[in-house]
Amino acid sequence: MDGSQSTVKDRKVGSPVSASTNADAALFYDQFRRHAQRFVSLVERGEALPTRSFLVEVATALAELCAVALTLPDIESETHTTPDAEIATPSVVKTLRNRLGKADEHWEVFDPTKKDEPLKRSLAEDIANIYGDLKHGLLLTAHGASTSEVLSHWRQAFSTHWGMHATGAMRAIYWALHHGVLETEHTAEATAPIPTPAHSR
Repeated sequence: MDGSQSTVKDRKVGSPVSASTNADAALFYDQFRRHAQRFVSLVERGEALPTRSFLVEVATALAELCAVALTLPDIESETHTTPDAEIATPSVVKTLRNRLGKADEHWEVFDPTKKDEPLKRSLAEDIANIYGDLKHGLLLTAHGASTSEVLSHWRQAFSTHWGMHATGAMRAIYWALHHGVLETEHTAEATAPIPTPAHSR
């Protein structure tokens, strides 16, 4: 198979890429759009899930998003679109903070290669910022933006903004699930004695 016949699935994560044709760009766009839509839908419609299950889904979606984002091509935008719809990230933050409770707060350093003081962060804000960047790309499409413009937005936003929120969020979720408040609650639920039915007493 020559290079012109390769597909997105043939690439290794993290390998250098380019989109030399509109067909190539469409493949990259379709793959990332599916993951972006999944994450956006999870944030918008995930209230029915228990908090622990919701965070497992969020972490899984973020890992997949980052894996695909690392391979997005650096291409020039053919259009310049401004969606007229506003993304309500403040309301998303408020909703997430209410459901996350003690699992919302975490600490991290901006540059892990330097010995800096840790900064207080909010998992709700991390998720909402990622949601906003991904949703913006989906809105660009709805307002007639070219595939190259949407890909350029998602790639640049990953490098400068939502990628940092995603990596911080995944670590915070890992800690909450396995070492933090949610792990404690999960262990307590698993080890709690099973109530004896009243009729058996």
